[in-house]
Amino acid sequence: MVANPDGASCPLGMTGSAVVTGDPDQAPAVAASSNAPLCMGSGDLLLFESGGAATSWTWSGPGGFASPAQNPAIAGPTPANSGLYTVVVTGPNGCTNQQSVAVVVHSLPAVTCPSDQNIFDSQLPLDLGALPGASPAGGAFSGTGVSGTSYTAGVGTTNTVTYSYTDGNGCTNTCTFDITVSAAPTVAITYTDYCAGEPGPLVGLNGSDLGSTYQLQTGGGANLGAPLAGTGGPLSFGLYPNGAYQVVITSAGPTQTVTGAVAGTVAPCGIAVPNFCACNTADGRAPVTVKITAPEGQIWTVKAVIGLYDAASPPAPGALIPLVTGQALSYAGGGMYELLALRRTDKGYWVQLTNGTTDKDVMVGNAAW
Repeated sequence: MVANPDGASCPLGMTGSAVVTGDPDQAPAVAASSNAPLCMGSGDLLLFESGGAATSWTWSGPGGFASPAQNPAIAGPTPANSGLYTVVVTGPNGCTNQQSVAVVVHSLPAVTCPSDQNIFDSQLPLDLGALPGASPAGGAFSGTGVSGTSYTAGVGTTNTVTYSYTDGNGCTNTCTFDITVSAAPTVAITYTDYCAGEPGPLVGLNGSDLGSTYQLQTGGGANLGAPLAGTGGPLSFGLYPNGAYQVVITSAGPTQTVTGAVAGTVAPCGIAVPNFCACNTADGRAPVTVKITAPEGQIWTVKAVIGLYDAASPPAPGALIPLVTGQALSYAGGGMYELLALRRTDKGYWVQLTNGTTDKDVMVGNAAW
C-alpha cells in the first residue's frame, strides 16, 4: 500500500495492514413492487419503486417493456405481460442499484350462457339452473326478474339475464342471454263423432295462428300426416281412431305441445234430396237442396257432379255456372249439412259428396239426358 502523509513531499512506502472504510450510502436504496396479481380486464398494471434515494430509473420487463418512469403503468395488461420486471436506480452520486418484482396477470375464466329463451307464461317461474349451457357450473344469475336461480316476468317482456362465474384466482367473467315471455295459446284438441265404417273421429284444433305450424302426433310423439299451417281459425287433421293425441305448435316464439284424448262415437250418416222434383218452371231451371246427415264438425264437399249448377248463377237467360268439385257444404245445425244448387228441369243430375273418407251420392232422373 502507498500512502501520502500530510506534509510529506512524496509518497512513503508502508508495510502491514489497514482498514479502508467506504460510504454505506453510495449505492441508493431500491424497493420494487406492483399491484399484481391482476385479472385481465380489471385495470392497469402498476409498477412502483419507493426506495426514496434515486434520481433516475430504468425499468425493463417481458415483451421488450422499458420505461424511465419511477412508477410506470401498463394499460390493459394480458397474461403476456406476466413475468419479472427489473428496475435499475441511479443515485445523485452516480452509483446504481437494482431490484426485480414478479408479476402475474391471470386470464379470465371461459364462461358460456344458455341460448336466448322464448317461453310461455305457463312455464313460469323458470328454473335458470336447469337450462343447458351455463358453464362452468357454480356461477350466479342476475338481472330483472331473477331471484337466485328462479326467473319470472310479465307477458310481452324481454329481459337480459347475466351469468357470472369467479375462478380460484378471484377472476370473474360474465355472459348474457335474453328471456322473452309470451302468452300461452289457449287451444285444445277437438274431435267429432264419426260415420260407420270410418277409422274414427275427425281430429282437429279449435284455433290457430297465422305464421305457426301444427303437427298432429300420437300420444307417444309419432307424427301423423304433414304439419298444417295456421289459418287464424280452427284446423282439421283428418279422421283418426279414438285415443290420446298431441299437437306440436311451432312458431317464432317457444314450441308448445297441446295434449288431449279423442273419444268419438259412431253416428248415422246419410244423404237425402227433399222436394227433389220441381218441373215445368218458366225459366227451365229449379233449385235443389242436397242434405247430408252426419256428426257436427265434419267437413263435407262435392267430390263429383253431373247436371248441377251453382246457386249463384245469373238469372235466365244468363248461362248456368256448373257446380265445381271441392265446394263445401254448409252446416245447417242438428247434424245436417246442405248443398244449395240449381238444376235444369229437362235433365236429371248426379252428385257425390265426401268427408274425405265416406262418400255419399244421389241421382235424380238420368243425368245423361
